[in-house]
Amino acid sequence: MSLSNEEKIKIVLEKLKSTEKDVIRIEATDGATTLTESKFGGLPYLPITATVPKDVRGGNLYLVAQFNLSELPANSFPIATGILQFWVANDDGFGIDMDDFIGQKHTRAVYYKTIETHFSEDELKAHYTPLPVDEYFPVTSTYKLTFKKDREIVSTNDFSFNDKFSTAWNELYPDDLIEEYWDIVEDYDDAQFNDIKGFGHKLFGYPYMYHDDRDSNVKFHDYVLLFQMDSDDDLEKPIRWGDSGLCHFFINEEDLKNCDFSKVLYSWGCS
Repeated sequence: MSLSNEEKIKIVLEKLKSTEKDVIRIEATDGATTLTESKFGGLPYLPITATVPKDVRGGNLYLVAQFNLSELPANSFPIATGILQFWVANDDGFGIDMDDFIGQKHTRAVYYKTIETHFSEDELKAHYTPLPVDEYFPVTSTYKLTFKKDREIVSTNDFSFNDKFSTAWNELYPDDLIEEYWDIVEDYDDAQFNDIKGFGHKLFGYPYMYHDDRDSNVKFHDYVLLFQMDSDDDLEKPIRWGDSGLCHFFINEEDLKNCDFSKVLYSWGCS
């Protein structure tokens, strides 16, 4: 008896478990945090020997996320201590530079290896306003974070999904070849793919992307996902990247091993 496309898809997705990666899922909730805790938005940890990161024009960047790495569940990240922060500019594009995704002109990833003597909240507020005046900035409050370690297969909106899915399909069903998984879109129940679309706040794993890199100065598929922040309407003050989009920070795998965050690729997109 021949299989239905729905049954075939289920078998292909089972085969794609070979693409599984570790992922740390993040849940954001409304609430205050200390300066050294993990958070979205709010006041950053800032050593007294450091300054607030600035954009190419000399204006302050804004903290969108901070991770105290000791708070994360056990994982394959090459470092387990210190603080990793992500900053972007408060401009029309929220810091994105479509001509140079790794230029660091309007965004920054900052890593502090150890937690040292740092500015107090009052001292920070004297020269850093944690929330931009612009009401359309994606992060307009401070959010507490909790983490859960998980595994996930390649997401439908990862750059490599089409190749991996169609290759697996054609190996299994050589008498029913496809060029891309959209060739069977009319015949499958989209719910089969709901769990692997790649949405959500997370560290590592696979991204949900709204655009590809064909016209970019870098190739996203040469990088690994470091951090993804999704829009989040479940919060008192929702996080929104444009029209319910997502932002991403990618890193070269060798740079990650070397704890070099000077060339992190930043992008965001929405439908």
